[in-house]
Amino acid sequence: MAADSRDGVVPSFSFDPFAGLSAFPGGGPSHDLRHVVCLLGVVDLQRRMILRMALGERGIGNVFEAIRLEDLRHQIIARQPDLIICDEVMGETEVASLIHGLRQGAVGASPFLVVATLSGLPVADKVRVLIDSGVDDLISLPVAPRAVVARTLSLIDRRRPFVVTSDYIGPDRRHASRRADTPPRLLIEPPNTLRLKALGQYNAEVVTRQIDALRGELNLRKIERHAERIVAIAGAILPRLHLGTQDERVRTLSRQVGTLAHEIAERIEGTPFAGHADLCIALRDVTDRLDDANPSVTDVELAEQLVAAVERAFVAQD
Repeated sequence: MAADSRDGVVPSFSFDPFAGLSAFPGGGPSHDLRHVVCLLGVVDLQRRMILRMALGERGIGNVFEAIRLEDLRHQIIARQPDLIICDEVMGETEVASLIHGLRQGAVGASPFLVVATLSGLPVADKVRVLIDSGVDDLISLPVAPRAVVARTLSLIDRRRPFVVTSDYIGPDRRHASRRADTPPRLLIEPPNTLRLKALGQYNAEVVTRQIDALRGELNLRKIERHAERIVAIAGAILPRLHLGTQDERVRTLSRQVGTLAHEIAERIEGTPFAGHADLCIALRDVTDRLDDANPSVTDVELAEQLVAAVERAFVAQD
């Protein structure tokens, strides 16, 4: 995820695979896990079997397996799980793209599933990609299977609130002291069916309504974050365009503005912002023309006017 300080909620790279593990009992005596549905996307047969046994020891018998990414995708859609434990790579494909799609609402019925990923990757950049996909926890191997299950089930009680930026939906990774400074409107308490089932409080109809409502809220947040990013990028490139500067960096950023405007236009139907679809399309079109080697002064001025209109239409004024 590209750093987006304008949102004020950028997750920080602060995983400690073993921190506090002894404090995570993995489901207390009051937790009834018989109705929990778990997807186990683990390629290695021995590890998968031992993890399944460890889950069974905690009372989770509804375990479905996948050893290919497409199988995991299908199971997410078909099984509507409460919990996913998966490898960081299945076959030759990294799971980060699937998890990102899940959080963005493009895979399955709920973007809020609890997801723990098992990683043996020591490469910081690849670990960063996993974190930025929106996983709840990243567990570095080797770890004993019972410890994996205990740590994963700690998310019954210790799940983080979600944040939305222009390119990220998922748990807020910042330390508690920084989260305390965040306006409540920027945090979302994700429906945690793992917890609800463990406590005997799960009601499918109520949860479905809650998830549907929050999917709409995520969409609104995404629109707002995109608009904020458009304004910020435009603030960096428009002065240079006014001076006649058109290098590859300016052109790349201009394309980003067009892409963000196009995505807002695609998300906007059925929202309170629906009347501004033409504005977004016009901004997308003018950024296409700004990609020319020598954009016209008229198009630069038009882009500036349209960005100002986007700010008025979408960006909350504190």
